[in-house]
Amino acid sequence: MERVLGRVLLPTEKVHHMNGVRDDNRPENLELWSTKTQPKKDPGGQRVKDLIAYAMEQPELADMDLGSIEAAFRRVFLGEE
Repeated sequence: MERVLGRVLLPTEKVHHMNGVRDDNRPENLELWSTKTQPKKDPGGQRVKDLIAYAMEQPELADMDLGSIEAAFRRVFLGEE
């Protein structure tokens, strides 16, 4: 997943194998999941694409620029300041 993303995974990110086979690391079988805290076990969390889709549906985001949306996402979901 790190190769696909081009970066190291964050401590709050986990890779989910959609078919349940942990050594099947084909990109089309991997999903990136995110949690608010570092989980002790897999998977626990939500798909990043689902979180982004949900956030983008919120009417208060309609007037925000992309940088502000990204900063808010990082604050809420990744605990960054």
